[in-house]
Parts: sequence; structure tokens; C-alpha cells
Amino acid sequence: MKIIKEKAVAFVGNGDLITPDNVPDRNLENVIRTELFYVIEELYNEGKTIFLSEARSGFEMLAAEVVLEYAQSYPKVQLYAVISSEKQQVDYSYKDQLRYKRVLGKAAVRVTLDGFPHRADFLASEVVVYGNSEEPIIKHLLERAEKEGMEIWNMYDGIEDYFSIQSPVKQFLQEYPDVSSFKYGREGLIFRGNNQPFPVPFSDITHVERKNNRLCFTLRDGMVIMASLLSDDCYVRLPPSDFDVRSFC
Repeated sequence: MKIIKEKAVAFVGNGDLITPDNVPDRNLENVIRTELFYVIEELYNEGKTIFLSEARSGFEMLAAEVVLEYAQSYPKVQLYAVISSEKQQVDYSYKDQLRYKRVLGKAAVRVTLDGFPHRADFLASEVVVYGNSEEPIIKHLLERAEKEGMEIWNMYDGIEDYFSIQSPVKQFLQEYPDVSSFKYGREGLIFRGNNQPFPVPFSDITHVERKNNRLCFTLRDGMVIMASLLSDDCYVRLPPSDFDVRSFC
């Protein structure tokens, strides 16, 4: 099997998804998932259609899942599942074993590397990384990719804004990592209105509270966005005296 290197991108991570201070963040995976869509979209617009991942725990697994989801709308996009070892999933958690099985089952192609880890990046012209560039493993990877003349995209650096935000709303939402009525982005939340993304920075949200099965976000201009915890629905109440609840997304 021949891989057209100019059309190929490899995803490479370093174990678990981390924050700079190693403080657990239940929504970090959601943020990275959202940003991965933008990254894949940009790469696709540049002519990249082959995406390689060993689908190990953490970033590579998440990237493989997002590629498969993106491919539902763009059939030219293909996931190449890289198998460095038939036993690579032995140490996975039960949840990740199920995720890995789904990835292999839906991948367009399986590539076997006979137990030589990290060789997936040599098959591509560009590598997308997640990790602190000061860590020895990531530093070595970036140096090697640069030596090989590969384009490098470190998503860890790309979500610096999310890491730097100190917001009570952000902390409140730690209890709600599995909400489908909005997405988590690097600067705030992304709702959808009239099939268009409607980003709302954390800095524009003055208050959030739960009312029954909805999260209600009050914005600086008085607008209130009510996002369902049970479905994809959300509604808006416009300021200052328009109290009619209107369908928003």
C-alpha cells in the first residue's frame, strides 16, 4: 500500500491530555475535540485527505474519532489506523478498549508498523502534536519532525487562551462535560443559531445556573441563553424587556 505523503497528516500525542499545571479539567477533552474539527477542516482545505493515528489513549484516540466524524460529511477524508503492535491496547482502560475497537472497525485502512512506535509521522508531510514542547519526548518529536522538513502543528500551544482563562463560569461547567446543546471552545462556549456557530466568550457570561434540565447563561447585555441538558436544543431570551422565549438552535 502506498501513502501519498503530500496528502497525509499524522497525529502524535504524549499519553494523557494535560494542562500546564497538571490540574484535572473535565472539559479539556471537549475543547480539544472542538479545536480538532477546525484543524482538520483547515488541513482538508489545503488538500490533506489522509489522516494517520495509532489511536493510543489520549490525544491520538481523540483525533482518530474526530477524523471519523468529519469524514461523515467529507467522504474523501480517510482515517488510516496505524498498528504499531497487536498488543498496544492491552494496557487500555475498558472504555478506551471499546473506543479503540470502534476506531479500527471504521478506519478506511489499517497500517501495520511491526512494533516500531512513532513511525507514523514519517509517513506524512505534516504532524499534528499535543504536548508541552519543553517535555523531553515532545521536544525530541518536534526536533525530529523539523529535521525531516515536516510541517508541525502543536495544538497544545493553540489552546493557550483556554488555559489562561480564570472564570467562575468555566469552573461551574466542570460538572457538565457531557452537554450536547453547545460546544466548549478555547475562549468560551459555542452555541448554534440558524445553523451557524454562535461563540460566546467566558468573559461575556456574567452568571450561569441550572434550572431543572437547562443551564441558563446570562450575558453582559442581558441576553439569557438556555441550553438543554437532555437534547441539542437551546433558547434565547432577548434583553431588556423581550421575555418571549425564542427557538435559537
